[in-house]
Amino acid sequence: MRKFLGILAGLAALIVVVWIVEAIGHSIWPPPPGVNPSDPAQLAGLMDKIPLAAKAAVIVAWFLGAVAGAWVANGVARWMAAGWIVVAIGIAFGVMTLLHDPAPVVDADRCGGGAVAGRMDRGAAAASRQPRVRA
Repeated sequence: MRKFLGILAGLAALIVVVWIVEAIGHSIWPPPPGVNPSDPAQLAGLMDKIPLAAKAAVIVAWFLGAVAGAWVANGVARWMAAGWIVVAIGIAFGVMTLLHDPAPVVDADRCGGGAVAGRMDRGAAAASRQPRVRA
């Protein structure tokens, strides 16, 4: 029972820390007025306009959430695997968020040749882009 409660407490800590850090990021870099956060089309267009630091704040939020969740889970459960379970569930939450919400697709040219996709499925926006021809 202690292990189960440790995992639940760790998940609660993960969610709270992610929420707090993302709220701080949103207060520093607020979305433009008139943006409807429940409209995926508006969010997809917004991803190209927000600064890199705002995108990095989301990554930092999830990292700190995973660390805090693992720490709480290990402390309550007194079982090292509890922290890893919380981190695995946190990764699953992150992947679900990437698949559900629009996220930026980073161009290979901007990454020094390394192709990095913010979404696993690039969607219609990426499919409609014309390929670049290099001379």
